[in-house]
Amino acid sequence: MKGGSYRIKDLARGDESEIKIGSLCDEFIFTKPESFMDSSLYYKPKSKSFAAIDSLILSIGVFQMTVSNRHPIKMNQLKKFVEQLPNMPKKIYFVVPAGIV
Repeated sequence: MKGGSYRIKDLARGDESEIKIGSLCDEFIFTKPESFMDSSLYYKPKSKSFAAIDSLILSIGVFQMTVSNRHPIKMNQLKKFVEQLPNMPKKIYFVVPAGIV
């Protein structure tokens, strides 16, 4: 998977910055968090209706894709999911099209 630089915005403070994501070896479709071990993979849930996240990179955090200005977080599911990954940064990134933020 191709890497790149992406503009990010802290939704609590409003600060803008940039995150650099290096090229990742491959995409891995998961069913259980126990399969997360490789920080060079881009992980996506097998279920399209996975409650907590849309994807993750172990060294960066979790990603939620949306085209909406508002996207509620399913906190209980997210908390349970993240607790299974103690070494992963506790960050959630909303991936939105240009013009949303």
